[in-house]
Amino acid sequence: MQLLERIAQTFEWLHAELQHNDKQCFVLIDCLHLTHCLRPGILTWYVAAPFGLRLAMIGCKLLLLTLTGSKETIWNRGIRGRADSPFLTQYALKFGRIQQQIHAHFVEEQAEFVRMFSQSVMNKRLFENAGCLDNIIEAAYTFWLERPDTERVRFHTTGA
Repeated sequence: MQLLERIAQTFEWLHAELQHNDKQCFVLIDCLHLTHCLRPGILTWYVAAPFGLRLAMIGCKLLLLTLTGSKETIWNRGIRGRADSPFLTQYALKFGRIQQQIHAHFVEEQAEFVRMFSQSVMNKRLFENAGCLDNIIEAAYTFWLERPDTERVRFHTTGA
């Protein structure tokens, strides 16, 4: 919670400072409030959602790269592609004892990311991460260039 609070306060401060400046600011944060609900899993969506609302109010955007609907891709990238890596032989053992259990965990985790993403009030886009990286980069950049729709968020409330 303290980490999310510091990040949100920093963005809010930066947003306020840039109101009187004609320069643009681009900050990329990998794995913020959605991830904190699943990795390490100490926050619930109910606790993390207000941070998303605060970020939405200042025009931050949420981009989720996912492998939804592609159990085979998750298997190929997450299990087969890391078969002898410390990630799979050490870290991922907390998700299951055998590869099939670890795979099932990652499939469920992707579904949970998508569920939380759908509940977020932030201006957001979901990209299927099984395709061409160049297409994703171009679409993400186009999304970033779009003007934020903060007025929509100001009147939005979230419930538990």
